[in-house]
Amino acid sequence: MTSKHTPGPWIPVAVEGGWDGVAENENRNSVICALRLNNPANARLIAAAPDLLRVAELLVSWLDEEPGAHKLCDAARAAVAKATGAA
Repeated sequence: MTSKHTPGPWIPVAVEGGWDGVAENENRNSVICALRLNNPANARLIAAAPDLLRVAELLVSWLDEEPGAHKLCDAARAAVAKATGAA
């Protein structure tokens, strides 16, 4: 599967002006997004997105082989489709 997003890892960072942000690296030279929610937990969740997507893709691959795992596989597949824009 080819991803169209900025590859991870992403990290949560503080951005100038009191914003919470997500960057490609600790140097903050490539901020992916900035949030003015004053909630670093949201930045951490967004920063985890590439890792979560990869885990969901692995689960779908593994669950496709497991009998009786269709509901979980369908849910994981839907999450991957939403994340990749295929939904």
